[in-house]
Amino acid sequence: MRRAVAVALFAALLGSTGCYSRFRADAHLDPAFDFSQVRRIGLAQPLPKEPEEIARDRKLIVEEIGRQLEAKGYEIALANEADLLLIHHAGVHARPRIGQGEEARMTLQFVEARTGRSVWYGWTEQKWYASMEEDIQPEIEKAVKSLLDRFPDRGQERPPIEGSGDTPT
Repeated sequence: MRRAVAVALFAALLGSTGCYSRFRADAHLDPAFDFSQVRRIGLAQPLPKEPEEIARDRKLIVEEIGRQLEAKGYEIALANEADLLLIHHAGVHARPRIGQGEEARMTLQFVEARTGRSVWYGWTEQKWYASMEEDIQPEIEKAVKSLLDRFPDRGQERPPIEGSGDTPT
């Protein structure tokens, strides 16, 4: 049960190991949205009555997202004061072909607070190893960075998205 809980929330937080040193990441944006007008971003709040392990892991994810968005010049705000709201998800799923193991995936989606319109969506994935559960913090940092490197700095009209592909770790 403990493994299932931990895996269900985070495995997508993709790290590198000796036997697999690459992960895939991609992002898509609404070309009509003017990112230069965004100042405040609201982050997801913990869900009520979440199991302790999931709540702790979600807190690590949200804190890392907040640190990286602040480094890009954004203010972290309450949802009712934000220009954009962030929705995030992390999980592990079995690969379609037998014997290929599990794959971890994290997604971030930014929606316009006023309209609910999705303006930016990014994902990252990597092969998942049970050993990643031991020290998840560095894996979270790498996964969040791989996504938010594709998100615009504050004041930048459009992010530098080059498309899908393998990203070295």
